[in-house]
Amino acid sequence: MKVQQSAAEAQTLDVARMKALPLAKQETLAVALLTQQYGHTLDDVTEMFIKRMRHLHYQAREALLQHHLESQERADIMSA
Repeated sequence: MKVQQSAAEAQTLDVARMKALPLAKQETLAVALLTQQYGHTLDDVTEMFIKRMRHLHYQAREALLQHHLESQERADIMSA
């Protein structure tokens, strides 16, 4: 919760106001903001990965269904 508050504070500051703060406070706010942004980036990458895997899974399922249909057609032709 503290990191989120610090990150929110860092987002509201411009460069001049940030430089007016003590160095330790500047570093704390910068690290909090970077930590939050890193977390958001990981979430976004994970979401993209999941969507890609769902798409690949769907394509594989469709390919398997097509294979079953073609195999059934060949079996029907051979038994006729």
